Amino acid sequence: MIIIGLARGLFLLFDPYNEAGSLPSPLAYMLLNLGYPCVTSAFAILFLALLRVTQVELLSPSVQTPKALAVFCCIHLAISLTLDITVGLMTKLQYILLLGQGIFIVWSLLLSAGYFYIYSTMKKVVSRQQCDVNRSMYPKLMFDQNGSGDSMRLPPASSNPLSRAVNLTLGVAVIGSLMGGVQLYRMIGMHGLLRREPRDILVPWYGYQVALRVLEVMICYLLAVVATTP
Repeated sequence: MIIIGLARGLFLLFDPYNEAGSLPSPLAYMLLNLGYPCVTSAFAILFLALLRVTQVELLSPSVQTPKALAVFCCIHLAISLTLDITVGLMTKLQYILLLGQGIFIVWSLLLSAGYFYIYSTMKKVVSRQQCDVNRSMYPKLMFDQNGSGDSMRLPPASSNPLSRAVNLTLGVAVIGSLMGGVQLYRMIGMHGLLRREPRDILVPWYGYQVALRVLEVMICYLLAVVATTP
C-alpha cells in the first residue's frame, strides 16, 4: 500500500504520465505499472489471512501458505519490472507489455472468482465462531423480553470485526474484477488489437486512465480499512 501511494504520488504530481519527458522511460514505465502487482499482492495477502483465520481451505494446504504466496508475488513483481525496463530501453518492444497485463488480468480475476466462490463458506464459519464465543461468554443466558429479570442482548453479528472484514473484502474482490476488466479493454482496444488510427485512441486512453485511478483509490481504501480493523 505504501509503495502504491509513493509511486502514484510521484508519477502523477511530478510529471503526470511523463508527458513532459522529465523521467527516464524505464522509470516512467515502472511507476505507471508498479501499482498493479502491488494491488494484487495486497489482495492476495488479505485473502490468505482471512482463509487462515477462518480455517477454510480453498486450495491444497501445501499451496495455501504464506511462503508460496510470497514466491508468486515476487515473481509477478519481477516480471513486471523486467518488462517495464525492457520497454523503456527499447520502445519498439512495447507489445511485450501485454504479457504483464495478461498476468495481472488472470491473477486479479482468479483472486476475485476464488473469493466469490468461498465467501458464503467463510460467512458461515465466522457466524459459527461468533456463536461459540457468545455461548462461552453467556453460558446461562436464558432471559428474554417475555421472561423475568433483566434481559441481556448479544452483540449483532455485524459488529464482529472478522465478519466486517469478510464483507469488506467482498468489495475488494468486486473492484479487483472491475480492474481486470478495464485492463482487458486496454489489451483489446488500445494495444492494436482493435485499434486502427493512433489519433482515435486519445480520448479512450484518458478515460481508461481515469477509470483505473478511481478503482485504485477505492480498492486501496477498502484494503486499508480491512487491514486496520481491530
